[in-house]
Amino acid sequence: MFVAPPQIYVETGTSNAAAVDSVTFFRGPFTLFDPYNLSGDQRTRVILFTSDLGLTQPSPALLSVQAGTTPLTVEAVGPISGAQGLTGSYLVVRLPDGLPTGNLSLTLTLGGVTSNATTLSIVP
Repeated sequence: MFVAPPQIYVETGTSNAAAVDSVTFFRGPFTLFDPYNLSGDQRTRVILFTSDLGLTQPSPALLSVQAGTTPLTVEAVGPISGAQGLTGSYLVVRLPDGLPTGNLSLTLTLGGVTSNATTLSIVP
């Protein structure tokens, strides 16, 4: 049985991941530190939009996200709801200390199957 690879949605006409800051809802480029994030670490969390992953909670054994060579922690995952004409899943990832700046190749792997490569832009 063929399993279609997961897809990270992209902004129209680009390779940029369809992604927004989890607090401000602004699209990238993203900084590692978010002064508007009231979490204890004030690290930026990014919401990514993907094809339907069939998950309602993070599962490190099943799902991983990579930005360049750096793994990103998936803090939340679930189905997209309330967005007319848009189906799929959302992922909330935490940007870690030491993530390099620039345009990073972003992929996700679900059950050993890797998605399309998109771009996540990080600025100082």
